[in-house]
Amino acid sequence: MAESRLPARVRHWIRDRVSEGRDWKAIRNLLRLDEGDLERLEKGVDGLEMLPEALRVKRMDVYNELRKQLLKVARKATDRKESLQKWAVEIEEEGGMAAVKTDIPCAVGEATWAACFMTSWQKQMLLMHGHDSIVSLDATHNTCFGFEHKEKVWLYSLVVRSSITGRGIPAAFMLTNGEHAQPIVFWLQALRRDPRVRFIPKQIMIDCSSTELSAIRMAYPPDNLPTVLFCDWHMLKAMSDQSKKKVRGHSQHTRGAQKIAANQLAQKEARESFIVLMNAPDQAAFETQAAAYLQTWSCCPAWQAYIQKEWLPQRAMWARAWRTMSHRGVDTNNFIESWHNQLKSVYLGLMRKQGVDVLLWFLLKQCIQDHRASELRVCLGLQSCALSKADRDAKKHADAVTFSNAQALVVHDTDDSIT
Repeated sequence: MAESRLPARVRHWIRDRVSEGRDWKAIRNLLRLDEGDLERLEKGVDGLEMLPEALRVKRMDVYNELRKQLLKVARKATDRKESLQKWAVEIEEEGGMAAVKTDIPCAVGEATWAACFMTSWQKQMLLMHGHDSIVSLDATHNTCFGFEHKEKVWLYSLVVRSSITGRGIPAAFMLTNGEHAQPIVFWLQALRRDPRVRFIPKQIMIDCSSTELSAIRMAYPPDNLPTVLFCDWHMLKAMSDQSKKKVRGHSQHTRGAQKIAANQLAQKEARESFIVLMNAPDQAAFETQAAAYLQTWSCCPAWQAYIQKEWLPQRAMWARAWRTMSHRGVDTNNFIESWHNQLKSVYLGLMRKQGVDVLLWFLLKQCIQDHRASELRVCLGLQSCALSKADRDAKKHADAVTFSNAQALVVHDTDDSIT
């Protein structure tokens, strides 16, 4: 007869495997029976007096042990607010930057808090790859709960593109229970005012969020205000969604398949023409094309008003004619979207419904360590650098230059230097 509770030796075995850093997938591979064992069990299943111990172990057994061990290392106090504050002290002592504010002024009656964290290595990466370049800012949710089980929490990240690996690095984190601009302002101002960081980026990529845009404008003084760029993908998705509501074809049919086809064709034309406008070569050409675009779509007043009100006033954030500074080929938030997906699928998995201190442990003790190892592998020549489309195009152009033409580009100065 099968025992209802796992024997002590099995529980100890699970504990040891979890202590080795194995998750459910790795442990399941160790427990998998071969075909011969399965056949013997299938033939004698009615006469079994004792089940193999490998069949006793279930996913929740591993989850419970994982959670137990995680809480032991991640929970620095019974109260989660106090636990976060102790994490902040530890990070500061290790040369990083951390701050916790529990009384951020937002809506009346809302107790809004925010906590920002950055290790000493992240600080180096932010200053090395983001200070004079472009950073991506975005948030994700469903990664943990707050001080109470029912409290929603958003994880904000600043991601920079490493010039060493060519990949994105999460260089700073902020956890908050508020959906307002004020927590973001607190975070960005903390990064700007900290004497060890003094972070004022040249450009910030966001996903068209009015909350994030407002926060950036409040966090930096006018003379140090970063250029804000909208993510192409998010912008075009928002525009595409609205085109389905506001653009109608010129078909005389009032209903049916032909009317639907005419609407879809008009919507496609509106989107494609907008992309042409988006890629206008200079500002004068943009203004000319914008006027023509509005005239063309005067037949759809709702669409014309939408473009005129929502997008043209913010042309500098999405039109190529205004992207004159080097942005390292970063035109979307793909680096930060990839980071959020990796965090949830690779690192958190089953542990996505834990407290903020458990999430912080994953961020600082696993995610950041893996990014550090990736940087080292490229530096040591064990891994190749990832190239963006802009990098690949530049390399292709450079490879096409003949040796004689390349030699002609080299200038020998009088002081024997080469430029």
